[in-house]
Amino acid sequence: MEKEKVVYGAHVLALPYPSQGHINPMLQFCKRLVSKRNIKATLAITNFISNSIHPQSSSVQLDTISDGYDEAELIKKHQSSEHPITCVLYDAVLPWALDVTKQFGLIGASFFTQPCAVNYIYYYAHHGLLKLPVSELPISIPGLPLLELQDMPSFIMFTGRIRLILSWF
Repeated sequence: MEKEKVVYGAHVLALPYPSQGHINPMLQFCKRLVSKRNIKATLAITNFISNSIHPQSSSVQLDTISDGYDEAELIKKHQSSEHPITCVLYDAVLPWALDVTKQFGLIGASFFTQPCAVNYIYYYAHHGLLKLPVSELPISIPGLPLLELQDMPSFIMFTGRIRLILSWF
């Protein structure tokens, strides 16, 4: 009996930040995507991660991307395949991925791995509505309960890192 050929309406390339706490949420999201009809998902992990943790998924295709020590042209590789990439889902910590996505004329979507409340606090800080460093307690942000310092995202305390995070906005 011949296997029926699957036709996909979309092929999503998911590009997580290669760090703890970023890969699994994107993998889980990819599993949700493929549970929908006609969507294929490929999770791009670095060669180092592929060689060290051997992730497995029956529904999400895994592929490797350069970790800086070799060459990898994943989008080009899939362009000539039976199911070319139509969308790139990238971790918000990798804003350069949108530039690459646009170069290929693809749809790009940013994926935030942290809770929405954390993004909201970063947004508030970015627009100057939350003065950094935090000096007045408790912290009042509309829509959230009153916050103490220990309730804030840890990056709020590191001015160098918070500038990077706020640049996402």
